[in-house]
Amino acid sequence: MNQITRKKVKSLIPIRKMDGHKGDFGKVLIFAGSKRYTGAAYLCTQGAVKSGSGLVTLATDKEIVDIMQIKLNEAMILDNDSNEIKSLIEEADSIAIGPGMGNNQDTFKAVSYLIGNSSCPIILDADAVTVLEGNLDILKGKTNIILTPHVGEFSKIIKVSQEIIIKNKIEIARKFAEEFGVTLILKGYNTVVADKESLYINTTGSSKMASGGMGDVLTGIIASFAGQGLSPLEASLTSVYIHGYAGDILGEDSYNVIATEVLENLGKTIDRVYKSE
Repeated sequence: MNQITRKKVKSLIPIRKMDGHKGDFGKVLIFAGSKRYTGAAYLCTQGAVKSGSGLVTLATDKEIVDIMQIKLNEAMILDNDSNEIKSLIEEADSIAIGPGMGNNQDTFKAVSYLIGNSSCPIILDADAVTVLEGNLDILKGKTNIILTPHVGEFSKIIKVSQEIIIKNKIEIARKFAEEFGVTLILKGYNTVVADKESLYINTTGSSKMASGGMGDVLTGIIASFAGQGLSPLEASLTSVYIHGYAGDILGEDSYNVIATEVLENLGKTIDRVYKSE
C-alpha cells in the first residue's frame, strides 16, 4: 500500500510544451446529463476543460442541448443520438460516461457499447456504475476502464454492505481490481485507488467537500488527464490528489467548499503542485 504524494503527482502532471496546441492536449468525450440533471453534465465537462484538455465534447440528452450550449462556452455540445457520435468515439483520447444520465437501460446500452468499441481510457461514474449491478462481467479483461464509485454505489454492485466495505475497504478494493482488471477509485475519506498491481491511499480532501457535484468534477478531471496521455492509474492518482488539494486550499478559510469553487481553482491548484519543490 502506498500514499499518493505531492512528489508523485508532480512527476505525472503532463508538461505543456511552449509550441503546444489544442490538438496536443487530448480529445475528451463526455456522456452526461438529462433533463433532470443538467448540473452534473456541466460540472463534469467543466472539470475536463479546467484541467487542461485541448478539446472537450459533451454528448447529452437532446432536450438539454440548448441549455448546455448556453452554460458551456469552451466545449462542443451534441445530442447523444447525433450521427457524429460514432466518429467521436473512435477519435477520442478518453471518454467519461454516467453523471446525471439516470440508472436505466439506455445508460447500460451506452456503457456496453463503449466498453466493446473503444480502447481509450473510459471513466465510468455515477449512473454508469450503478447500471453494472448484475452485469459486472462486462468489465473483465478491460484494462482501459476506470471505475469511480462511492461506498454506496460500490455496495450496490458488489452486494456487500457499506459497513463491511468501510471496515475492509483496502482488501475489498484490491480484490475487486485484481479480479476485474480495472482501475478502481473508491471514493470517500482516504480515497483508495487500486489496479491489479498496486494500491494507493489519498490523503487530500476533507468533509468540507461533502456536497453535491464533487464527484462530477472529479470525473472530468480524470478524463482530462487520461486524455492528455496518462495511464488509467496515473490519471486516477493525479486527479484524486488535485481534486482534494483544491478543496483543502479553499477550505483553509471556509466552513465548506462547493463544486463550482473547486472548478474555478483547478488551474491554479495544478500549477501549484507542478511548481512545488
